[in-house]
Amino acid sequence: MLNTFYTRSCFEFTTVRNPIAPCQPSTDLALMFLAAIGGGAALRDERIAMLGFLIVHVFASVFFVTALVAPSLFGLTGAGLMDQIIAQAVILSITYQFPFAIFLSLVGSMLGLWVGGKINRSLIDRTQQPVLATVHQS
Repeated sequence: MLNTFYTRSCFEFTTVRNPIAPCQPSTDLALMFLAAIGGGAALRDERIAMLGFLIVHVFASVFFVTALVAPSLFGLTGAGLMDQIIAQAVILSITYQFPFAIFLSLVGSMLGLWVGGKINRSLIDRTQQPVLATVHQS
């Protein structure tokens, strides 16, 4: 989200001068979808995958808002400007998440769970078995 925020140049942001226009290109959405597929494939339990999906979006939004508010927190801007930055950062993080990013991430994590279920995990399970200690009698 930060890369998109700092490099956005869509019509709504540049010409209309809408400061909370998300300007998300399709490549960003595709990368979110692929990351969700990878995350879903790495997990076995559906409950953990869905909980992780929600936690990732919450932490991403908190990190994004913190990164935008950081200059104000360090005293580089006035207090009046800090309130406006926080308000616009929260609105912008919500518009980045809804509706496309969160939907594609949800579908990607479900698809990743399905793909992960098709992977033969016998090689992975064999390497994670505990080693039994042998006792030598003398």
